[in-house]
Formats: sequence, structure tokens, C-alpha cells
Amino acid sequence: MSHKPPKQRSTRILVVGRTGVGKSSIINSVVGAAVAETGKYRPTTAKIERYDAEYRESTMVLIDTPGFGDAGWDRSNDERYLALIEQEAGEIDLVLFVTKLDDTRVERSEYDTLGALTRKFGHGVWDRAVVVLTRADKFTRRDYPEELAQRSAALREAMEKVVGDRAHRIPFVPVTNTRERTPDRSRWMAKLWLAMLERVSAPGFDAFVLSTISRVTTEDASDEGDPDPPRKPTKPRRGKGAAVAPAPTPAPATTPTPAPRRATTPDVATPAAVVRPAGRRPTSTPPTKTQSYVSDGVPVQHTTINVGAGTANITVNTQQINTTESVIATRASTGLLDKLKAAGSWLVSGIVAAAVKFLGQ
Repeated sequence: MSHKPPKQRSTRILVVGRTGVGKSSIINSVVGAAVAETGKYRPTTAKIERYDAEYRESTMVLIDTPGFGDAGWDRSNDERYLALIEQEAGEIDLVLFVTKLDDTRVERSEYDTLGALTRKFGHGVWDRAVVVLTRADKFTRRDYPEELAQRSAALREAMEKVVGDRAHRIPFVPVTNTRERTPDRSRWMAKLWLAMLERVSAPGFDAFVLSTISRVTTEDASDEGDPDPPRKPTKPRRGKGAAVAPAPTPAPATTPTPAPRRATTPDVATPAAVVRPAGRRPTSTPPTKTQSYVSDGVPVQHTTINVGAGTANITVNTQQINTTESVIATRASTGLLDKLKAAGSWLVSGIVAAAVKFLGQ
């Protein structure tokens, strides 16, 4: 008589923040496919949306929520609403706290969210949190560092009032839903993924790795920053008593040779969070099943998604892949290493080799 192996525990990710800050786009990026409806001019999330993104044996459960303290929200419903979140998600493995980078102050609703989640799940939930700052593309490259520093400082100060010293350990990741890179030219999806990898709880770690590792690729060249711009020709310095050499005869004009493109392995797909033209189909297969129901007076939509091989990649640089190997090596269970070995990709092989070396197996 054969016994089926126990089902892999899912990773449960709670996405919180005010309505309209870009939570649905972040969900699309994490899943790697356009599965959550996004709205450019109006809020689209007025109920709990649960997405079960299935990758072979592993599942990521993402809970998209309306913001606490939003206009029209009845605060007397907070406890019932939090109980429904707990019912849908179970134990929370990771919290993505989504807010706008270009906001000038911390909103009352954001304080409400911090307080409500802390009361329900305890201060320890913030040990498993990442702050996601959307709309980074609203700033120029020159203004971006100062704006990021000021907004991050204001948010940390606000969070410290509610969650204490844990606020200083929470990573802040700026993102943009219209481009692959933030104004400093770094790939934000890689930074977000790595922050999630480091912060996800131990019980949810294996499923998170297995759900996302096949999407990770690396570039041969560093993806941080722009190449050095061509410098202007300098005039020859004339020493005392030295003769000035005549200017060289200019060479005939030729068609410039295009600069070589950076090699990637493999070709990088457009991130799911990048806005697609109207009518363009997402790269994933359609949702397999959607159920709508009302629980404790709150509408719930539960969508199960089969994510195939056509999902958007997460492109990391050499330094980030070294960090990835280190994180997985220190947190991987034996079962996870066995499954990574079975996957057999070039990237996974390197991670397994690093993990085996670290663990002395």
C-alpha cells in the first residue's frame, strides 16, 4: 500500500497598506504573472482577495487587503476583519507593508494598520516584515537618494512608536510599477525578492524558495549603475617653454559601432509589475478556479492560480546571487536541499553546492 508524501506547507504572505498604493501590482510581481487587478485612477480592492499561486509541489498564499482607516471604513469592524484575515491565511509567514515613496507624511490609516496587526499577531510579526515603497519613478536620479532617506526615516520613526526597536531591522525596498529599475538604476525586483527571502519565517521558507527559485537568473555584468560616460577630451597642458604640438588631422567620419549589449543568462522577461499595453495577454496561464463568498460580513474572493514556465524572471547580480546562496545555505532544510538537487538548473546547482559546503555534507 503506497502512502502519499505530506503536502508541502504553503508560504502565507499578507499584503497590507492603504487602498490605491499599489498592492495589487506588488502581488503580480511576487507571483510573476498578472493575476491581481490594478487600477490607475481608482481603488480596486474593496474586499479580501486571496491568491493561491501553485508551483508544482509548492504554494504561495497571498492575502490582499483593503486598508485600515480608509475612507468609509468602520473601525468597529477591525477585530472581525482581522479574525477573517487569520482564518484565510492562518499563520503569517511574511508581511509586505506597502506605502508610497512620494507621500509627504505618515497617514493615520498607516498607524491604524500597524496597531491593528500588532494587537492581533503580536510584535513578532514585524520580524517577518518588509516595507515596500511604491512610485519610486516619481523622482529624478538626483533627487531620489534624499527623498528615499527622508521618507524612510519618517516611516521608521512612526513604526518605532508602535512596534519598538524592531522598526530599525525592517528592510525598506523602493519599487516602481512602470519600470524594471529605480532611479539609481538598480533592479528593484531582485532587491525585493532577496529581502523577502531573508525575512520569511522558518516554516514558510522552503515553500517560498521552491515557488520562486526557478525564476531567478543572473547577469554576466553588474546591473547596478550606468556605464561610465565618455569623458570630454582634455586640452594638452603646456609646460613652461614647451612647444605646442599641432592638432591632429581629424579622421574621416564613420558610422559608429553600436555598443555591445550586456549578456544575460537566460533572456530576462519583462517583470509582471511593468504596465503592459492594453489587450496584451499575461505570460501565465489563466486562473484555474475562482470562488466568491461572504465571511463574517466581509466579501472574499479566493483564486487558485497555476503558474507555468512563462512567468517573469528575477534578475540578480553576482553579489546578490552570493547572498542568495548564503541565505539558503544557512536556512535550508535537508528536504529543501533534496528538492533543489532534483530541480537541476545551473543556478540551483550552484546554490546546492554552496549549501552542502557550508553544512559540511
